Amino acid sequence: MRNAFESAREVYNELIGGRGAIPVAARVATDKDIQDRLREALDELREAADRVQGKKDHGTRNTLLLFTGIALGLLFNPVSGSQTRKWVSDKLFGPSDDFTYQGNSTPSSN
Repeated sequence: MRNAFESAREVYNELIGGRGAIPVAARVATDKDIQDRLREALDELREAADRVQGKKDHGTRNTLLLFTGIALGLLFNPVSGSQTRKWVSDKLFGPSDDFTYQGNSTPSSN
């Protein structure tokens, strides 16, 4: 917060320095250094405001949710889901030729 305030004060003091509004506006419009410093001050103020308000970046969470949704879509796809699940199972646990899942079968009673 202090950095944002100091940056804004430096830009303000340099701009105003006993001038009127029209010369200040003309200088802001033409001076690239002033424009860069104003952008920097605004970015610092935004970051400070976000920290004060407790806002956090949810980029990692959103990416994880996206990849989880894609994985679930691939695994439970009606067309290729069973083959995908078998491939994943073979890669994780090794090939299992002696066991195949047949779905909801009930044991026969003799």
